[in-house]
Amino acid sequence: MASERKHILVIGGGVIGLSLALTMQDAGDCDVSLLSTCLPSDPSSSATSSAPPPSPAHYASAWAGAHHVSSAMNERECRWDRETFDVIKKLAGPAGQGEDAEGPLVWVRQTELFANPVTTEAERRAQEVLEMYPNHAQSRELPQPWSAEGRAPPFDAAHHFDTLDFDVPRYLPALQRQFIAQGGRLLRAPSPVTSIREAVEICDGDVLGKRRAGWSRVQGVFVATGLGTAELSEMKEDRANHFPVRGQTVLVSAPWLELRGDDDDCSGPSRPRWPALSRTNSCGERDLYLIPRSRGQYIVGGTRLVGDDDPRPREETTCEILARALAICPGLVREDKRRAAGGQARGEDVDILAVNVGFRPGRKGGPVVQAAGKDMSARAGGQGEDVQVVLAYGFGGYGYQNSWGAAFEGRDIMREQLGLPVMSHVLERLTSL
Repeated sequence: MASERKHILVIGGGVIGLSLALTMQDAGDCDVSLLSTCLPSDPSSSATSSAPPPSPAHYASAWAGAHHVSSAMNERECRWDRETFDVIKKLAGPAGQGEDAEGPLVWVRQTELFANPVTTEAERRAQEVLEMYPNHAQSRELPQPWSAEGRAPPFDAAHHFDTLDFDVPRYLPALQRQFIAQGGRLLRAPSPVTSIREAVEICDGDVLGKRRAGWSRVQGVFVATGLGTAELSEMKEDRANHFPVRGQTVLVSAPWLELRGDDDDCSGPSRPRWPALSRTNSCGERDLYLIPRSRGQYIVGGTRLVGDDDPRPREETTCEILARALAICPGLVREDKRRAAGGQARGEDVDILAVNVGFRPGRKGGPVVQAAGKDMSARAGGQGEDVQVVLAYGFGGYGYQNSWGAAFEGRDIMREQLGLPVMSHVLERLTSL
């Protein structure tokens, strides 16, 4: 009966919020609203004009690369990554080599470089976790087209495997369309909400004002607000743990960087069309990545500047990013331009489409996926009945690769809090993107 349905509110329109919303819709026994100041349908880094994009830097999901290359440091994160990969494999399907074969998820042949030999347990885990991917192999050889033209790039180990990259300007809106198609309700907050209770009041007011048949008041809330979590009054005790991690990337066009159909590196069942690369430096940080999107575009990055909240692109940073990338992949510059420059691959000859800045939602202690507790549930409910609150934030730069696994865990917690049967980790209603 309609009266038995639960009404869930997700605060936050990034990849974590959308994944939570879709997992809660899956059983068909919940109505789901999503409230955010920024939505996936807003233009972001897909823009190629000189006009400033409207999405702000703190809407981190819009500015991500983003690839699925696990950096799990514990069993929980490893489970999130594996479950996420299982979902996106089903959503993507097998890759083809044709012009129109790719959608929001792009099969790639990944090369992952490590600058240091394995000497610690953390370094061992960082490399072992990559064995989860199909067609995994290790080799000191850099496959075509990652050719350093006779120069030895600084790495000690190289792993090669097939994985999926997210074409973010297409992936996020695709999730939003799925959410709406399944009966979800999008609400845009005119300004960032300052409390969970305020978000509940906005949502309840919309339900009552529009007399939505069968929709009840909010009974459960997911807090998936990224950096905005620190601005919620109920989260003041955790506020000091939140910090921005500034990322600057360069969106370039390089459609000639394509794997050949008969190349050994793209002979697996996924048959990737595009090569991808990233490198972990001697400090244990990923200081270089080339992430393909469809249409022959690449996100080249990047930076991880903790506590830096400057949203303006820096020209010197762009030059540093391109210099690191060209040392390993001079092919980012078209061959005729390299010939004209005496064989050199120069940053000024890269076909730059956009320079993007986004703030990853960092948190001391790592991500949180847990029930908020009785006190917060009582405050969120105001003078009425308690509203169950589940927290899901602090994913830093790993929101995309953690997204579905973390959402499954959050869904299980919420359903248990609401007295609903816990589901198996399947998305029966989600269709191919």
